[in-house]
Amino acid sequence: MYYNDGFALGNGLYRFPYGNEKSKKILTKDATASMNIQGDWIYYVVPNASGSSENKNPIKKIKKTGSKPVTITKDDPIVEMVVDGEWIYYTSFKHDKKKVTLNRIKTNGTSKKVLLENYYDYDNRNISDSKKGNIRNIHVHKGYIYFLRLIPCGYGKECSRIYRMKTDGSGMGVINKEEYAVRMQIANGKIYYSRFPEELRDDRTSPAPIDLYTMTLNGKNPTRISKNVAGYEIYFIEEYKVHGDWIYFGLDYVYKMRTDGSFVTKLTDEVRAPFRFNVVGEWLYFRTTTNAHRVKINGKGYEMLHW
Repeated sequence: MYYNDGFALGNGLYRFPYGNEKSKKILTKDATASMNIQGDWIYYVVPNASGSSENKNPIKKIKKTGSKPVTITKDDPIVEMVVDGEWIYYTSFKHDKKKVTLNRIKTNGTSKKVLLENYYDYDNRNISDSKKGNIRNIHVHKGYIYFLRLIPCGYGKECSRIYRMKTDGSGMGVINKEEYAVRMQIANGKIYYSRFPEELRDDRTSPAPIDLYTMTLNGKNPTRISKNVAGYEIYFIEEYKVHGDWIYFGLDYVYKMRTDGSFVTKLTDEVRAPFRFNVVGEWLYFRTTTNAHRVKINGKGYEMLHW
């Protein structure tokens, strides 16, 4: 198990044998975010201190067994990072210009390249609509980068068509011109996405359901998954994690359902407004705004974490 203390920047990155938390070991005192584990290495971003957004962030790597951290690169504030093979893909923000870039660099720090440049200054008429959008939800899969370019969609939400490009930055395009996503994940050879209804993008009189859908990697066969969740007629599934045959998600409480939308089950009613789900072994880990939690995937053994 590897984890970072996201509630106290500077408390470091830890590891311990699964099920033996008392034997935890600190690997680095760096504040860490966007952690990726690949091969013998842990890759992570050192975030800015709370309230600061202008300092450049380093991307570092450290051996899983512990070693001196190695700085791979530094860039404007980094929000997302994905490691795939010998490449790192990440977004960096230049806030004074409201600019976000999608970048890649080799894990040894060479061959750095900007793949895409966008702006989130949505009302600026000097910026073409084709350059507007907040680049989020980066996924690298079989030679392609899938991502969103979020723009305001109403109801306080941002949404985007789903884009993909080759990992060298070429061939960017929309995989489905009709579907808008609030969030997405690639799993089981498909795209799972929280769908914003296109017909309501300019409608302020009706509630906007955020249903969970799936489509193929080339944008075909959009299919609604969420059906009747815990008796709700309007669904609002934004926070979720697809793992194997199950989708773990948050509404008012923590739920799971099969990837076909069946067998909806509440796992615990101990915690409200959960997010940031992850599954390790028999445990589902998740966050709230004030703490980290876990519950077994069978709904037993809920714990608030005090590692």
